[in-house]
Amino acid sequence: MEVSLTLKPTSFPRLHKDIEITIFRIVQEALTNAYRHSETKSARVEIDRQPDKVKVRVRDYGKGLSTSILDGGRSASRFFGVGLSGMRERVRQFGGEVLLSREEPGTLVEARIPLFGHPTE
Repeated sequence: MEVSLTLKPTSFPRLHKDIEITIFRIVQEALTNAYRHSETKSARVEIDRQPDKVKVRVRDYGKGLSTSILDGGRSASRFFGVGLSGMRERVRQFGGEVLLSREEPGTLVEARIPLFGHPTE
């Protein structure tokens, strides 16, 4: 699977190590799910640092998710195992959120992590 990375802005200072680890784990889990389940040949990772938050977006171009998975039904926990819940819990520790959406084609995982109240170094 080919993966592209976009950083916005193209250069920004280091974040607090716990936020950096969280971003790494989100990207790792989202790409693992894309590789295992989506039958995609490519994925895109975007990390966008804004004044008040960091947005992490992982998009694959595979077969996408069913509505029942997006709605958080029983099949969602079987499909994602502990991966999605782990992502959500990591981001919640910072007061953020993880969103899933079906794209045409593929899936988008977006995490929004607030920077207020957390050291940036």
